[in-house]
Amino acid sequence: MFIYPGPRTLGGITAVVDNYSKSTFLRQNDCTYFGTSTEGGRCVKFAYTLLRLFDFIILAAVKRPGVVGIHTGSGISFFRKSLFGLAARMLCIPVVYHVHPSHFYDFYVSGRSLKKVYVRNVLALSEALVFLTEDMANKFRIEFPDKKIFVLPNPVDVSAYQAVPRSPMEKNYTILFLGWIIAGKGVYDIVDIIHDVVEMYPSAQFIFAGNKEVETLRAKIRECGVEKNASVLGWVQGDEKIKLLRSSRILLLPTYTEGIPNVLLEAMASGLPAITTAVGGIPSIFTEGINGYYIAPGNRGDLKAMILKLLSDFLECERLSRSTQAASHKYDVETVGAKLEKIYRTILHQEET
Repeated sequence: MFIYPGPRTLGGITAVVDNYSKSTFLRQNDCTYFGTSTEGGRCVKFAYTLLRLFDFIILAAVKRPGVVGIHTGSGISFFRKSLFGLAARMLCIPVVYHVHPSHFYDFYVSGRSLKKVYVRNVLALSEALVFLTEDMANKFRIEFPDKKIFVLPNPVDVSAYQAVPRSPMEKNYTILFLGWIIAGKGVYDIVDIIHDVVEMYPSAQFIFAGNKEVETLRAKIRECGVEKNASVLGWVQGDEKIKLLRSSRILLLPTYTEGIPNVLLEAMASGLPAITTAVGGIPSIFTEGINGYYIAPGNRGDLKAMILKLLSDFLECERLSRSTQAASHKYDVETVGAKLEKIYRTILHQEET
């Protein structure tokens, strides 16, 4: 059984679990996907979590899953998910925490000591911990030297992205941002350089697709006077998202903090070169010159220069498109799903580590 935010939510963890559900391993092993959250304020989410906790206890007691995998973030997300982990342990069901954010260690060690004690005890009750990067895993190997700790990257459904024809790079001046529309993702840095890019390439079109501060971003675009060259679509998913990735020339993710963003894996599968930053878990999946190029977080001058570089050289974009698409196969759902199967068989003592 997988515990995750659920289909009522928008975000990276839900997208990861949706991709896992396509793998042969989980399809053949009757995995139950149990959502614990909904969109809304903290009070709404907390009330919904309590209702779902009651449902979970009944379902888990009846079905007796071999293991409960909990996909969690940090902060309030972790505290909500931990209730399901504790309930599973009360029912003597093994629990595995799949930890998604790269800043989870900072969440663990910072703040009040009572919080650290709680998080430590919750993790100690688990059968194993799964992280996205070796850096994160190594930090927790020091904290829990006797715990089974694994590293597993996020999966991406490569075949779904490559089933849609890719638009030629030549004369394609569509520049895409896809993700949460918040300052921490560098969204407003992009808006600040649109005017300069358009002066060089009047046909350039910046497309922003995501949720959170949608109206704030639209207001910023109007304030900068670049409405003709920038549009905000809101949240996109499914075929619409695939079409955007396959029809753009560059993906922008000038983020200040990150785990392993699904959008970079999706761009890789789509053959879309990216401009991003070397923060969080990004360097574990993104190689400069293969998947695209790095800039420093908050450096608008470098962001503008790199956009202009790729707009001026469609042959370089085509080279990056081929190389990043080839690199995406090691993150395909079947490849990552097979590694997940090995981890779970090890946890259930069905094979040796």
